[in-house]
Amino acid sequence: MCHLACVHAAYHPPVVTDAVAPRRRRWWPYLLLFAVLLLAWLAVSTVSLLRARHDANLGMDQVRLARSTLTPTDVVRGQGAGFLSAARTDFARAHRHVASPWIAPLRFVPVIGRQIRSIDALTGSAERVVAVGSDAMSRSRHELNVHVATGGSRLNQIRDIGLIADESSRKLEHVDLGPRNALIGPLRDARNKFAGDLDKLRRALGDVGSVSGGLGQLLNGPSHYLLVAANNGEMRNGSGMWLSVGSLDFLGGRFNLHDMRPSADLALDPPGVPVGGDLAARWGWSVPNQEWRNLMLSPLLPENAELAARMWEAAGNTPVDGILVIDPVGLQAVLTASGPVNVEGRQIDADNVVQYVLHDQYIGVPIRSDQQSRREQLSTIARAALTALDQHGWNATDLVDQLRQAAQGRHVLAWSNKPVQQRAWRAAGIDGELVPDSVLVSVLNRGGNKVDQYLHTDVTFEPTTSKAGTDVRMQVKLSNTAPANDPQYILGPFPGTILRAGDYYGILAVTVPGAASNVRIDNGAPLVAAGSDGPTRVVATYVGVPRGDEKTLTVQFSLPPGLRSVAVESSARIPGERWRAANLQWVDSGVQVVSW
Repeated sequence: MCHLACVHAAYHPPVVTDAVAPRRRRWWPYLLLFAVLLLAWLAVSTVSLLRARHDANLGMDQVRLARSTLTPTDVVRGQGAGFLSAARTDFARAHRHVASPWIAPLRFVPVIGRQIRSIDALTGSAERVVAVGSDAMSRSRHELNVHVATGGSRLNQIRDIGLIADESSRKLEHVDLGPRNALIGPLRDARNKFAGDLDKLRRALGDVGSVSGGLGQLLNGPSHYLLVAANNGEMRNGSGMWLSVGSLDFLGGRFNLHDMRPSADLALDPPGVPVGGDLAARWGWSVPNQEWRNLMLSPLLPENAELAARMWEAAGNTPVDGILVIDPVGLQAVLTASGPVNVEGRQIDADNVVQYVLHDQYIGVPIRSDQQSRREQLSTIARAALTALDQHGWNATDLVDQLRQAAQGRHVLAWSNKPVQQRAWRAAGIDGELVPDSVLVSVLNRGGNKVDQYLHTDVTFEPTTSKAGTDVRMQVKLSNTAPANDPQYILGPFPGTILRAGDYYGILAVTVPGAASNVRIDNGAPLVAAGSDGPTRVVATYVGVPRGDEKTLTVQFSLPPGLRSVAVESSARIPGERWRAANLQWVDSGVQVVSW
């Protein structure tokens, strides 16, 4: 019994009081891993986007550096190609960052996805656009580096450059800039800026095509132009005085300049040829329809050139297709490309031609003497330079580069009654037109001397804004630094005047935007011209500055609220006018936009 009891006592079947709880799975390591991976993905994505932004900003900086060189001549010259090449590399790198697989999921996130798609489209299109622009510049520059000597090869060169521009324009017809709406501020601004630069490149390439077509038509000929030699020692409005005129013929890529004649010998008897519009209303009192030397009192070349063409024909000459105006700086550009020429034992080159034409040619020439030999010498310089270009060819790169600089300062101007050629001159920026927002300060010589080369012009432009618009105050300081020992032909006095040697007498003419009101010159002198002048307005008064003296005149006008910038045009003066506006200071060798 004990044994059984002991056994019974020793054995107790297990008693289950509660079920054993299953072991709890630990999810937090997985959550932690997911969070780490998410943070890593976000970090990589953020770094990729930041790198894309950095590289895109670098690309835009390069584009901005190249932006000022997107004129037709600059595109052909290849100016700014290095900036575009660097921008292409930056945009390509930015596009690779945005196209990264790490970024792909963000494309489907509301709001953020639109920004990503916009960045992707912009960087990809930017790479494509700058590649097209860079390629066009490179190919054009290669064409220009090919030496051409014959008329046919010149025509081929011009045609090939036009084909490059046309091909590049077609490549830029359809460029995807991505979403336009609901973009964040910086991205919206970047898109707008890029769109503006793209339009500017398209226009520049289109202008290259227009210039190529017009030049090709002109050189292929037969074309009959007037070459006008303008002298900046005796200034007009945005041009020197038109003192010499000669026929310039083009045929088969060749050109020939005939004898040049003094414009004074071409004066017409009253009543001259008909003249109307603003030119007659503002400047008709000077009879520009009879006297060539009173052309360009208005700076608008088309009106003056068309009138000159009719005056030339009225004098019994062959009708012309256009007019080409060149001054000493323009002639300097030609000599840079043609090389020096010899004129009666004197070597004239790009370094001395301006000094010679403005000053040295008058040494030893009495004011009442027969000046035929001097005039023949002037025409010989122009003919020799053009003959060298025609017979020996030219370095097209140098010619384009030099003419670009001269054109920006209105030292080369052109007009044609042939629409294709006129479009070319407009595209090249040598049509001598103004825009409605133009501002131009000119001093027109009325003293019969050549003292303009000693008259320094300093202009301060001060805009003051309010809800009613902008009031502009311009201080124009004229300083006469004429020496005492120059020839009478330069210093005067011209016989019959009451001036002393070196005294300056002329007209201050100030062109302001067409929307300007309350235009006035605060010097108490009567106005000789006031009112509309094409797309702009002009106000003008007589001014005298004795030798060694200076005079300051104040010009004031008001602009409407929507107008917050003006385009300050070049006066073509030698030396150039010195301007100051806000933080800007410059010499007027080209158009300067002033914004406020």
